[in-house]
Amino acid sequence: MRRDDVTRLRELRSHMSAILDRANKDGRDLSVRETEQFDELEIEAKKLAANGNSNGSNGNGEFRTVHPFGEGRDLLGAFRGAGWEPGESASLDWPEFRAVTWTGSVDGVAMFQRDAGDFGADQRYAWPAFQQTSIEPDVTSVQVLTQTARTLPTAANVVRAIDAVTNKPEAASTLTLNAVPVKQVAAVQSGLPNVLLETEAISSVVGVDLRLSINEGLDKLILDAIAASGFQAPSTDPLLVSIRKAMTTIFAVGYNPNLLILTPAMAETLDTDQSLGTEKFWTFGAGNFAPRELFGMQVRVSKTIPASAVVDSQALGRLYVGPISLATFEENAGKTNTSLVRMEGHAAFGTERQNAAVRIAAA
Repeated sequence: MRRDDVTRLRELRSHMSAILDRANKDGRDLSVRETEQFDELEIEAKKLAANGNSNGSNGNGEFRTVHPFGEGRDLLGAFRGAGWEPGESASLDWPEFRAVTWTGSVDGVAMFQRDAGDFGADQRYAWPAFQQTSIEPDVTSVQVLTQTARTLPTAANVVRAIDAVTNKPEAASTLTLNAVPVKQVAAVQSGLPNVLLETEAISSVVGVDLRLSINEGLDKLILDAIAASGFQAPSTDPLLVSIRKAMTTIFAVGYNPNLLILTPAMAETLDTDQSLGTEKFWTFGAGNFAPRELFGMQVRVSKTIPASAVVDSQALGRLYVGPISLATFEENAGKTNTSLVRMEGHAAFGTERQNAAVRIAAA
């Protein structure tokens, strides 16, 4: 008997056994529909067995089966002889005399798959520390009302005699309305096979990488605004002293610094700060990080800020962000079965008080 006939014969036997097993589990005889199915399988099995015998089968593996009801019906009789009754189970051994030959490695027979951990990414950003306002996706610019100048009367003129009748001193304010253009913040991954995007683990990696790209763009909007602010030259001062002097500069113009943004190198310098004497005492204790709040300011690290900065985040400005969308597009009109995945949105940083930030850097 041919190899494919043997395979098909095994399938027929399995289906016929399954029909009997279902009736057995339910404790009933075969239904009309099940009987018809059994008949169809039986006819095909007989033909295969007959062909096998005519091709020289020795008869040891002969398959004899007939209708499952009535006298002389061999297959049902065999099951009954093996103990099958409604409510009972039974099995038959189908004699096969064939040797199995295995070729190739067994490494791929039963493989266990594990997804490796996420690829590392430096996610130290400054933008989450600033005020944020949502904007609609059709917004193209943001109007920011900014005070650009003021004139205050002297204290001596403000204090007047109780019965003074001369003109009171005046204060003057200059305001300007600036239109800040909204920027597109976007990134794509292209040439991705469609079948791979159907895999949750792979599509998740693509989404994370695109989200990291968007975070980089949002951080740049804020860092560009800080780059236009003044500076506090560190000279030979220790880092802690330079930070405190930068705070003094911001206090002097009327703002309250609440955020310290460090470069990665400056963060390391602060963590490992030691006293100036020969004793070299650890400022924050050996093996300890510098506190996440310093001089009452929240401390954050930005991996791309050119120089550390002391900021009044409430006064410097506000981050305006539109909806962030994730979309997949079929490439080449479906000819290549590849897709492009895009994540994009719109954002702008509206600077309100440029001197509310001071960079710790040389001129």
